[in-house]
Amino acid sequence: MQSDSYATRFSQNNTYNVYTASSITEKKLIGSIQVDEPGYMHSFGMTENYIILAEFPLVVQPADFLVRTKPNYR
Repeated sequence: MQSDSYATRFSQNNTYNVYTASSITEKKLIGSIQVDEPGYMHSFGMTENYIILAEFPLVVQPADFLVRTKPNYR
C-alpha cells in the first residue's frame, strides 16, 4: 500500500517536503519548496499531477522556535 505525507524541515534553509512511501522503511521525496518562515499546516491535498499545501498565518522563525518553543503570531 502506498501513502503520501509531508514534513517541515527546520534548518538554515527551511523546507516543506512531500514524500511517497511504499512501506514504513521506504520513502521517496517527490517535492520540496524552500520557505523563510514555516507556517502551520494541518493537512494537504494531492491529485495525480499536483500537491496543494494550505499554509496558515501561524508561522515560526526556527531559531526563536528552538529557544522559546513558542510560535510568533502575526
